[in-house]
Amino acid sequence: MLGVKTNGSSSGVVEINPSLDFTYYTDFNEADRANLNAATNAGGGSGVTLTNDSVVGANTTENALGALAMLTGTGTTARGSIYGAGIFIAGNNRMRFGLRVQLNQASNGTTTYTAYFGCSDDVGAGVGASAIYFRYTHSVNGGRWQGVVIDSSVETTVDLGVTPVFGTYEVLEFDVNEAGTSVTFSINGTVVGTISSGLPGAGDTMRWMWKVVKSAGADSIAMTADWFYSRTTRTTER
Repeated sequence: MLGVKTNGSSSGVVEINPSLDFTYYTDFNEADRANLNAATNAGGGSGVTLTNDSVVGANTTENALGALAMLTGTGTTARGSIYGAGIFIAGNNRMRFGLRVQLNQASNGTTTYTAYFGCSDDVGAGVGASAIYFRYTHSVNGGRWQGVVIDSSVETTVDLGVTPVFGTYEVLEFDVNEAGTSVTFSINGTVVGTISSGLPGAGDTMRWMWKVVKSAGADSIAMTADWFYSRTTRTTER
């Protein structure tokens, strides 16, 4: 049995069948640091950094939590990404992803960046040939969150109608149906968009990842994650 946060405040108990499920969950305590990877920063001045703080956002007596912070370098093309070793196989599996995260500042014409939260076959500077993720930058979609799927480098998007709240934690979740034909995107527990075509197919492999890629400006861009889960449920036992 495994307790999994799904909306930032509640906790449900989900029965896990190891023959069907691949599940990962972390609240970013210090011990989890060894299981994470940081992509190499390009053109980023001092380079991407990761730090842990076991007490950010809660008192330490009965509600201690872990938070993982990522800070890009200051260069114009600085980037940073956090990614895991888990591989998603899209199609014929139900896929669920959730992350409680905050960005520290808006992208703008002076300091410009794009943020990606989800899964992709590219954890570096590219957009990926196979991907499912939330995406934000100020100059696209009116600065609102987009839901994005990519199959064979062909992109399909949906306007999620929500502008990021900078300096505030938000819960980003998506749920891909078992047939791999539809994905619903939720923000803070509310479904805000669906894409029903163009998803990656069976056999496409992706890593869960979160990344920030700069294209202008001298500021470092910070991202802080509170908790994360991913769950892939196969349709038949191994």
